[in-house]
Amino acid sequence: MSEFDDEGMNDKEFEEILKRFENMINNGESSFFDADELEEVIEYYMQWLNYEMAKKAIDYGIAHYPFSSILKIKKAQYLSTQHFTHEALNMLNEIEQIENSNFDLYMTRGYIYSQMGLGEQAI
Repeated sequence: MSEFDDEGMNDKEFEEILKRFENMINNGESSFFDADELEEVIEYYMQWLNYEMAKKAIDYGIAHYPFSSILKIKKAQYLSTQHFTHEALNMLNEIEQIENSNFDLYMTRGYIYSQMGLGEQAI
């Protein structure tokens, strides 16, 4: 991983968060993560195609932050990787009703439409 921006975390901080998350999952340890930390953990696992751990991070995140739009968008992204594109689009539609100015929502929707071969709708 590369350095995050000045407002984000550095590699060492992220490695500690990732280690805490994996210890929690693998050893049943308790730990607190804020929504931003979970977003980074999910992105890491998605980037490395570790969908099993990404799903665990998503489920944990949504259980603790059920109103987090970004975590729901991450779930929609995960669903699209598993070819549940209609379910992912339904989730994005629900998010749009609450937060219609989220750039990630529209980028994810465009990607999913493209994945479905619906180029016109992707634009």
